[in-house]
Amino acid sequence: MSVFRLERQGDGIVHLVMDHPDRKVNVLDARALADLETALDELERLDGVSGVVLVSGKSGSFIAGADVEAIGAITERDTVLALIRRGHAAFGRLSNLAVPTVAAIDGVCLG
Repeated sequence: MSVFRLERQGDGIVHLVMDHPDRKVNVLDARALADLETALDELERLDGVSGVVLVSGKSGSFIAGADVEAIGAITERDTVLALIRRGHAAFGRLSNLAVPTVAAIDGVCLG
């Protein structure tokens, strides 16, 4: 099961849903980042999209931030920098979509 999934709504709106299946709250980890990249690939290919809404699949919690334990376990500087750059690139793709994008934040939103 993916961390990110696309759900078509009416009138060309697509929900980009983050719902980490292995966690009580959503966090950005390597798996989430890979799934976001995959979801963006799919989203960029979709026809008829007029807007994207980023939502959480977790009730009362949007995101708890990055997985600091996983980041802390990385000992190679270049590995950390590559992960940061990859995250920036993914969120850059999201912000550069040809349609309006918004985040529907409900509950805790950290990081």
